[in-house]
Amino acid sequence: WDVIAGSIAFTLAKAADWICAVALSSDGQWLASCGFGRSEVQLDPLDDCHNADIAAADVGMGPALFRTASLGTKSGGGDLSAGGEDNIKAADLAARAAAASCIAQNTTLLSAILGMDLWPATIQVSATRASVQLEHGDEVMDLAFSPDGRGLLAGGEDAQLVLWDVASGARRLDARLDASVAAVAYSLSGRFMAAGTVESSLTVWDTGTYAEAGTSELEEGGVLSLAMTSSPRELLAVGLRTKKVLLMSVPGLETLVLLQHCGDVRSVCFSPNGAFLVGCGGSDDMHGLMTVKSNTASRGMTAIAWQVPHKGKECPEVASIDFSDLLHTSAFSPSGKVFAVGGESGKVSVLLVERHFELVSELLCAAGVRCLAWSSDSRFLASGGEDLHVSIWDVKSEHMVLKLPKEKDWVVSIAFSPDGLWLASCGFGCPLVRLHAIEVLHGSAAQGVLAEAGGRPG
Repeated sequence: WDVIAGSIAFTLAKAADWICAVALSSDGQWLASCGFGRSEVQLDPLDDCHNADIAAADVGMGPALFRTASLGTKSGGGDLSAGGEDNIKAADLAARAAAASCIAQNTTLLSAILGMDLWPATIQVSATRASVQLEHGDEVMDLAFSPDGRGLLAGGEDAQLVLWDVASGARRLDARLDASVAAVAYSLSGRFMAAGTVESSLTVWDTGTYAEAGTSELEEGGVLSLAMTSSPRELLAVGLRTKKVLLMSVPGLETLVLLQHCGDVRSVCFSPNGAFLVGCGGSDDMHGLMTVKSNTASRGMTAIAWQVPHKGKECPEVASIDFSDLLHTSAFSPSGKVFAVGGESGKVSVLLVERHFELVSELLCAAGVRCLAWSSDSRFLASGGEDLHVSIWDVKSEHMVLKLPKEKDWVVSIAFSPDGLWLASCGFGCPLVRLHAIEVLHGSAAQGVLAEAGGRPG
């Protein structure tokens, strides 16, 4: 049985009498059975790879991700000695038919595991809408879309926090802060937005009135990253340069929990359901001058996941994943099934949340990765950073499907709009937020574009 699909994956040949015991080998290569009317144990070989490869080819699944995520559809035979060549041919045809019929079941299984649709899809620059530039007074360091996609929050070196109206390009809010903006965040409920400055001040605004709802001057050190959640309650996470994460109430900004990290916390993010909080980072006293990082443990190149409390102030650690280089960015997919992290290594690591943050795939970028963003359907992952590009990846096939034009300097923040119509970016050396007009293609339209590209994305 395929437990997730709720259907039979395959059936062995009928036995002479009742089957009274079955067992799968731990390596998944054999199914043992015994029963009445026979004096031997029957070992049926199971071929995980044969049918999995058929299904992978059919849905275009990337090899590493497919092998790790798939539970596999299996074909097995019974005793073929009694039927001669005709029986073998019949069994082979039956196995092939079973493999073909299991492709849809296998796709359903993988879709449930990865939290994304697996059928053909791609992204391209819109042919009907033009990209937009939103002007600030200096470099923009961080940005975030509102949950409804109508607003875009951005701030940077000019100490101005701006809430842009995406449709009109007008400024809904223009707030002057005490120092350069280091990070911004929007709550999932859409009720609050927050900003943190390099001088360690925090401010929360009520999006209904645009009035300040809470402020705080931190004593713990410089703000590096922010994240908000609305489940199980309104919370703000703050990543600090002092190797700590603050979990604070919203809008009051009361410190609920102080979590210890082992490096500068350059990225924090909540899972969509608010169950997990992850802090990523690392310390680099040489400011990037050392290409070989020694003593990884002391430099804190680690992603630590904590369980977020529904009540009380206990946040138990649930996972700790070490990396070989500094981590700059991390993000949960909107489905909550997949977690991605990137950094100086130039790799985007893809992990399965429900398998205790198991590493299942790596996307290789041209240089260090500074920012990540997921599309709302969890199918596409955008990366930006030190290669001066924004690249969009099809996580399913593990191929790049779109690379946006080269920027003047590093890209430091990106975000997909919830409706999939825009990808926002900002970075060093540019006082602009760029809204790239994009469109997602599905089904036959996507297949046509992929065929023109040579049969596969990229």
